[in-house]
Amino acid sequence: MTLEELRTSVLRELNENPVTPIYWTLGEIDAYLEEAQEILAETAGLVKRTFTIPRRPGTAIYQLPGIGDHDILAPCRVWVPDLKRRLQAVTLANLDARYERWMESPGEPYWWYPISWDQFGIWPAGGQGEGWMEVTCVCWPQPFLDAGDEPEFHPSRYESLATYATWLGYLKQWDGERAAQRLATFLGEAGGVRSLTGVQQVQEKWWARGRDHGNMRNTH
Repeated sequence: MTLEELRTSVLRELNENPVTPIYWTLGEIDAYLEEAQEILAETAGLVKRTFTIPRRPGTAIYQLPGIGDHDILAPCRVWVPDLKRRLQAVTLANLDARYERWMESPGEPYWWYPISWDQFGIWPAGGQGEGWMEVTCVCWPQPFLDAGDEPEFHPSRYESLATYATWLGYLKQWDGERAAQRLATFLGEAGGVRSLTGVQQVQEKWWARGRDHGNMRNTH
């Protein structure tokens, strides 16, 4: 479904003319759908992109800004091509429990740990040669560019966007009963998607960045 088709679906359910609505502007409906994209992306981790960054000898902490800083919510997977190895995700508390001087341990990396939405560490840090890492991150979806643009999700999730936008529409109409029904439907759909993705199993704490750059919040 394109943005125009989603917009039409929402306006028809709200009993509005999809071409020339009276109580909403097309821009307002588009904003509802943009918000729905962000909610689904953040709660269910539907958008993932992989970035390649250099792995430097002896370097434990890596920062993501510069390769996708406007889109990244949090890293979720680290692959080391030259070692043909996917690093296992652990927490700092887990590493501290293993060995109090773990940061001084030599060797090639086997684990990675989250620090914030734009920083993560690998352990051991490695001390020989140079290589690359492929870091897969949960990201914000791309915004709609025009009426013919499609959401950056699997088509099976398109209807959830319309459900969320319709919920906001019913709120504006002060139709509490229908608003509650649409919200319950959306939460059920989002919960089902989240359980399938397993995003919240990636790490013990989920650090995500807000749209306000530099603002970090714990959303676990």
